[in-house]
Amino acid sequence: PVSIYLFRFLSMQNYRLHLTDFANHYGCVVQPARVRHPQDKSTVENAVKLVYQRVYAPLRNAVFFSLEELNQAIQLKMRDHNQRRMQGCGCTREEIFMAEERPLLGPLPRPYFEIKSSCDLMVSHNCCVYLGRDRHYYSVPYRLVGSRVRVIYTRSLVKVYSGEECVATHIRDTTPGGYTIDESHLPRPAAEYRGRSSEYYVRKGSAILPELGEVVGLLFSTTNQAEQVLYKGCDAILHKARETSAAILREACETAKVYGKYSYRYLDGFIATASAKLSADNEPVAPPSEHEGIRGASSFS
Repeated sequence: PVSIYLFRFLSMQNYRLHLTDFANHYGCVVQPARVRHPQDKSTVENAVKLVYQRVYAPLRNAVFFSLEELNQAIQLKMRDHNQRRMQGCGCTREEIFMAEERPLLGPLPRPYFEIKSSCDLMVSHNCCVYLGRDRHYYSVPYRLVGSRVRVIYTRSLVKVYSGEECVATHIRDTTPGGYTIDESHLPRPAAEYRGRSSEYYVRKGSAILPELGEVVGLLFSTTNQAEQVLYKGCDAILHKARETSAAILREACETAKVYGKYSYRYLDGFIATASAKLSADNEPVAPPSEHEGIRGASSFS
C-alpha cells in the first residue's frame, strides 16, 4: 500500500519515469491499459479495493502518534491480507509470491533508487539552464544554446538530456543564485559563442554611458567565475541602463565603483531608490483649498 499511496502524489510524467526505470531494471516491457477498455484495469482496481477493505477500513478510526506506528500497523494488516487463502485456488498470495515471483526478482540497484522529477528548460546564452526549484544554474554544452532540453533530477544528481542523449550530469546544489559549471561546456574561443564576450558587453555599456562601460569591465575583471556565467547579468544591466536617465545611471556607476559592487542587483537597487527619491522631490505641492489665512477676492473690493 505504501507504493500505491506514494504514486498517487506523483505527477503522471514522473510516474512514467519510475515505471520505465523498473522495466529497464528487469528487462521487460510495460503494456499499458488500453483506452476505453475498463476490463484491462479490473485486476488492478480489485487489488486496490481489497487493500482498502482489509487495511484502510480496519485502521480508519485508529489514532497513531508517529509514522513508525502507522507503518507497523499497515504491515501487520498487509501480512494478514497476504496470508489469507483465496477462493478458487486454495492458496495464499504469500505462497504464490514465494513459489513463482520471488525467484525471478533481481538484486536491488546500486546506488539505491531515488525519486525522480523532470522539467523542460531552455538553454540560456550563458550556457546554463535555470532549475527554478533550487534557484540554481547548471551548465550545458554551448552547442545547445537556444534549444530546449529535458532536465531529470533526484535528491543528489541533475542530468540534462537533449533528445535521448545525456549531455550533462551534475551534483545537485541547492545554493540559491549559484552556478554549477563544467568548464568543458563553455565555448573556446569566445567567438564561437555567437559573438558574445566581455569586450562585447564593455563596448555596449560604453555606448550607453562611459561610466557604465567601466563598471561592466570591472565586473569581469574582479570575478573568479568563468565570464560566460556573467552574460545574463550583463544583459540585465544593459536593459536597465536603457530605461534609466543618464544622471541617475552615472551616479549609480560612480557609487558602484566606490564600494566595489558591480552586480545587477546592486545597480538595480540603487537606481530604484534614486528614482523614487527624485519622484518625491519633483512632486508638485497643491495649495490648500481652505485656510484661515486665505482672504479671497472680496477682501480687495
